Amino acid sequence: MSRKERRLSMNNEMITVIQDGINLMKNPYFDDNMFLAWLDYSRKMLNLVSKNAMIKYQYTTFLMSIINSQDTANVKLQKCIDYLINIAPLI
Repeated sequence: MSRKERRLSMNNEMITVIQDGINLMKNPYFDDNMFLAWLDYSRKMLNLVSKNAMIKYQYTTFLMSIINSQDTANVKLQKCIDYLINIAPLI
């Protein structure tokens, strides 16, 4: 697999994570537990597709600030989705 193909594959995986998050936000029963499950999924997927340790570290640090915030689950998820969209070209 070429470098370009690998990068496209990584982005496709993270696009799926982002789309899953957007679909969760549409769920009328979406709550903190569902958010935490998605958060863990997003972190694990990023660890699988990215070899860039700095991106992984920055996302983990970002997640810690999100977990500790007083925002609703929807706001937290939206912030995570926005972050992943911003870092997707770097993965």
